[in-house]
Amino acid sequence: MDSDLLFNISLTLNGIRDSLNASSGLKSAIPVISGLGGVALGFSLNALKDALGKKNEKSNKLKCIKYEVSDIKNNAFEGIKNCMKFYDDYYVCDGDRVDFDITVEAVTMCFDSLYPSIVTSLSDQQRDNLTKTYMHLSHAAENKRKLMVEMAEKKLSNSRKENYAMVLLNAYTYTYYSAECYLDNVKSGEISILTLAKRIGIETKAFDMAKQKEGAN
Repeated sequence: MDSDLLFNISLTLNGIRDSLNASSGLKSAIPVISGLGGVALGFSLNALKDALGKKNEKSNKLKCIKYEVSDIKNNAFEGIKNCMKFYDDYYVCDGDRVDFDITVEAVTMCFDSLYPSIVTSLSDQQRDNLTKTYMHLSHAAENKRKLMVEMAEKKLSNSRKENYAMVLLNAYTYTYYSAECYLDNVKSGEISILTLAKRIGIETKAFDMAKQKEGAN
């Protein structure tokens, strides 16, 4: 029951009690009405306590989601950085094998368990950014696992690693961007990989070198 409604019920009952208090002809009914008013007030306070408890519980769930999305954003940053490092090494390797640093898997314990209970508390924009964050992260994780399986089975060529690097770079870029939009509560749109990388302080010469190689061919 709504706490304002309960408060108004209590207020009405107490008003009845005060009115009866002023009437000498109904003195015998005062204890009953007073007791009823006290019960209603006690019920109102308990209901208010429960309502506040539920509100705090939902607030804590939203905080958990926020913390997790913040961690995912940081994880995506590392993913972008590792992909850019691969490209920087790849375009100057001169045929040598290039290592690909695998980004640690992000922890996603909160979303699956908490999302159903907080979804109605989110705006359309927040829901869109939140679901996109986990969708892009899932895409990155899926391709990272495929890469790790292939690397365990055989030595991969640099060009094969580059195929994975491009897919992962794109996935991590959109994971970071969607997480950022959710945390800042702004509408998401399209984002350039290089534009985002420069904005968040990740320097790379790889794409300039790639253009130079294409021009030379």
